[in-house]
Amino acid sequence: MANGKYQKATNNIYILQKLKQGDFSRKRIGIELDLQPSTVTYATSRMLEEGLIEEKGFVENSQKGRKQKLLGLNGNYGCILGIELLVDHFKAIVINFSGKKILEESREFSKDLIKEEKGSIERFEHITTFTLEFLANKIPNLNILGACIGIAGIISKDGKFIHSSWTQGLYNYDAKKFLSSFEYPVFLENDANCAAASKIYSENDTCIYTIVQRYAQNKVPENVPTIGIGMGIIIDGHLRKGWNSKAGEFRSIMYHGKILEKQLAISNMELASMEESEKTQKEFIRELIGNLFFAKGILDPRIIYLGGTMLKWQEEFEKILENDFPNENNSFDKNVFKIIQNPGNDVKKGASQLLLRSFFNLPSVNNQSIGWEGKTSPLVNEL
Repeated sequence: MANGKYQKATNNIYILQKLKQGDFSRKRIGIELDLQPSTVTYATSRMLEEGLIEEKGFVENSQKGRKQKLLGLNGNYGCILGIELLVDHFKAIVINFSGKKILEESREFSKDLIKEEKGSIERFEHITTFTLEFLANKIPNLNILGACIGIAGIISKDGKFIHSSWTQGLYNYDAKKFLSSFEYPVFLENDANCAAASKIYSENDTCIYTIVQRYAQNKVPENVPTIGIGMGIIIDGHLRKGWNSKAGEFRSIMYHGKILEKQLAISNMELASMEESEKTQKEFIRELIGNLFFAKGILDPRIIYLGGTMLKWQEEFEKILENDFPNENNSFDKNVFKIIQNPGNDVKKGASQLLLRSFFNLPSVNNQSIGWEGKTSPLVNEL
């Protein structure tokens, strides 16, 4: 990208980022972004033509003379689909371009509706297509800008390849051709990464989101534990996926075996009996806390969220934290853990926010190693 075009694209995105914070006059935009009035006028005129922004009235209590018009994002420019896709049902949220919630939906996949065998590519593609078409039919008059689908598994940085997902039964599945069949961009993302994205507090935030899910014994393949743990990592306001897209793949520092599917030192048989065994519950929580303190020591997060089924064990978690970790449990460490009280919405909400945020990314000259959510905004080519 030539220097002139790069600077123009950068200015455009800076203006959109500013308007994402609220409504502002052209004069205020120029002052706060240190841009020439002519630059702001030209850029906002193009954005008005494209329907990205709209006039929102006038500045209150403005000085005598010509009233200053307020500009803001145009929510009707389009909408984003955020989806948590599970084997037997989906949860979804639809937000508009300004981030306002339009719709929330969830639905089970009945056997009459989805006949393909669980763990097959055919089933995954069918439930994905069904979900996207179901949501599109709910918003027939809205322009869909894209969709982000959160699933449990290791997903490539470009959001088009599933390295492994035992819940979906997919391994080394290239979804690029399938996803490109839709009229708008569709990205896949790890569910814990999506959940973490829903909790970003500020542009320089660092936090960890730990999802703990319990599965019925008859729902998991052989050698796969009934407790699954995944972590989403946010550093300096950005999702971190690691060199091989495996950042956050949990493996206990106490487990030294060779079984790839295992995450904990506790045996799979013991985990399967957690509901009946108070001893196993305590061992599990103790091992989890020990690993989280290890992660805390390396990443120094503002907070470590715990979602999924952890709410069920909150009382026991707090007791063990208080009694078994006295050295680490000073006032600062005690407040670093937060068990989510309503975790059911975090994956779909974070999926929608990840995709929406990508429309406000600054242009990057070399972004080959960046995940799909960090690439140059697609709006750069429209302005």
